[in-house]
Amino acid sequence: MSTRRSLFRPTLQAPAVPGESGARIVAWSAGTRGHERFITRTLARVARIVFCHTEPALTDELMNGGSAVVIVELGGASIPAASSVVHDVKRRFPAVPVLGYCWLGPEASAEIVASARAGLDALALRGYDDLAMIVRRALARERGDDAVVLLELESMMPAPLLPWARIVLERVREGPNVSAVARALGCGPRTLERTAQGLGIAPPARLIGCVRLLYAARLLAFRRLGVDEAAGRAGYPSAVALRRAFRREQLAPPAELRTTARYAVVREAVRRRIRGLDDPSRAASPESVSSPEPSPSRKAEHRVSA
Repeated sequence: MSTRRSLFRPTLQAPAVPGESGARIVAWSAGTRGHERFITRTLARVARIVFCHTEPALTDELMNGGSAVVIVELGGASIPAASSVVHDVKRRFPAVPVLGYCWLGPEASAEIVASARAGLDALALRGYDDLAMIVRRALARERGDDAVVLLELESMMPAPLLPWARIVLERVREGPNVSAVARALGCGPRTLERTAQGLGIAPPARLIGCVRLLYAARLLAFRRLGVDEAAGRAGYPSAVALRRAFRREQLAPPAELRTTARYAVVREAVRRRIRGLDDPSRAASPESVSSPEPSPSRKAEHRVSA
């Protein structure tokens, strides 16, 4: 019983959110109460929220330091226009992500276009987009690639296994294996295998390999690192080992992973591997596929014709 409790103890803790590391959501609006209530209700569990109704207040808040994401209400009857606020923030704080948020309507259309030209990083339409997820992704990018990968893995694997992925990403340079993850969770490798089998997903070794592969793919596609450097950061002993890992999963060579479209292909492949939907290592080779055995009726027909 003690082993089982130690295995699942990390899942009982609230997932780490950017707010725990001092991140803030700085929301600029025209003072619309309904808008501010929705922002508060939707993002209260993501990070600390600060509302600013004037540009000087917004500038002062951003100059206080710390990770921040700016949310600008678009389409409201505000002076100055939201697009000028976006332009001013991107000019003074180019590294700060600026997200636009609005209802989809004729009032917002012109402001959306103007804000996009001013440097808007992302747009969330109320009633269509998941605002909390968009903000969390923006804050995760501020924290690092491991946080982004962990956020993407949340939709790929069962919640009880997210602590496994978190441990792998925290120690990714060491190339952690099943034994290392089990020790960090306070259990044995067999416990991890039984847990994965009970959830109907890939074995632990394959799951750990998928996490490392996705992390390496992000370094290649978004950081534009060389194959050797990406391999080292992802815990592979050499570039050859990383290429072999990509080939094992029937993916394009790492050197070709230079676009977001290629990264999306890798991410979908990793999702399917984790869920156990397909496994290239089990694919039958042409030599192993034998012709079907003829039925008894066909055998009888052959004897008669003979």
